[in-house]
Amino acid sequence: IIRVDIANRYFDLDQEKAREELSNLKTEAISTFSSLKNFIGELRPMTLDDLGFFPAIKRYVDNIKGQTVHAIELNIRGQERRFEPYIETLIFRAIQEIIGNSLKHNKEQPGKVGISININSDDNQISVTINDNGKGFSLDSLEKTTGLGLKLIRERVELLEGTFQVDAEIGQGCKVSFTLPTNNSIPEN
Repeated sequence: IIRVDIANRYFDLDQEKAREELSNLKTEAISTFSSLKNFIGELRPMTLDDLGFFPAIKRYVDNIKGQTVHAIELNIRGQERRFEPYIETLIFRAIQEIIGNSLKHNKEQPGKVGISININSDDNQISVTINDNGKGFSLDSLEKTTGLGLKLIRERVELLEGTFQVDAEIGQGCKVSFTLPTNNSIPEN
C-alpha cells in the first residue's frame, strides 16, 4: 500500500519513475503471490484431499527434490490405499516436519546429506521411517530443545495409539520412526 502511494506521488513529479515503481511493485506482488500459493499448498495440499496420502507424498518428495541439493529417496512397500483424513494429514505433516528439520539442520553440508523415507503399509498399520546421514544430535538435547516439531508428532502419534522413536547420535545422522494403526482405512471408490 505504501509503495502504491509512492507511485501515485511520482505520477505528478516523474512519470517514468512512477512506471518503474509500479513495475517493481508488480514483480514483488507476483513473487509474494507465488510464495503464498506454495505456502498454502504445503499446509494442506489439494492432492491429499483429492487423491490421498500416497500420491500427495510422492508429489511432495518430487517437489523437495527439485528445491534441494540433498539426495532424497522415497520407498513405498505394501498397500497404497486411503485412510481416514486425520490419519493421512498426520502422516503427511509428520513427514514434512521431519524432512524440513533434516534440511534445516544440515544446510551447511550441501550435497552431502542423503534422506531416505521408507513407508510400509499393510492391513492394520502404516510405518514410516526417515533416515538421514547428516550431522545428527544428542538425544539429550532433544529433550531440552524449545522446538515443538518432533514433540508434537510424538504426542499425536501416541494419542492415536501408535509408536514413535527417534535414534540420533552426533556425527551419525538421525532416524525417526513411527507406526500408526490404520484398521479404519477407507475403501477405494
